[in-house]
Amino acid sequence: GLTAVLAAVPAAFVVVKLVGALYLAWLGWQMLRRPASPGAPPANGRGTSPFAQGAVSNLLNPKIAIFFLAVLPQFIEPAQGRPALQAAMLGLVSIASGTAVNLCTAALAGRARGWLLVQPRLFRRFQQLAGGALIGIGLKVALERVRP
Repeated sequence: GLTAVLAAVPAAFVVVKLVGALYLAWLGWQMLRRPASPGAPPANGRGTSPFAQGAVSNLLNPKIAIFFLAVLPQFIEPAQGRPALQAAMLGLVSIASGTAVNLCTAALAGRARGWLLVQPRLFRRFQQLAGGALIGIGLKVALERVRP
């Protein structure tokens, strides 16, 4: 899907990269604008589910496409037959390992959230740090040169 488009049309990669960078910066800005209390709704009054935010972040992450274009093909053996099936299996392994890591991260974040809920000042500092980091990463991605 998206990986094939990015491989065929290099300008599409730049567009996805810039949209992803803007999205990261927007998420950071939303974190900075959010009220200091952990249970408060976002500044705009509308909440976006963390799942939706994560899904959009992953879809707009050009590094995933680069991984599947540059790294994955090295592990496909055309002589063994069915290269599409091999690619699909490697993709599934990548998805499974990524899901396991993300589940562990979510579990740890859930524990940290419980701790931060009782310390609103620390929660606000964490929000500021995370928001600033997202804006910084968005800027870095936007300004990064695409290597041929």
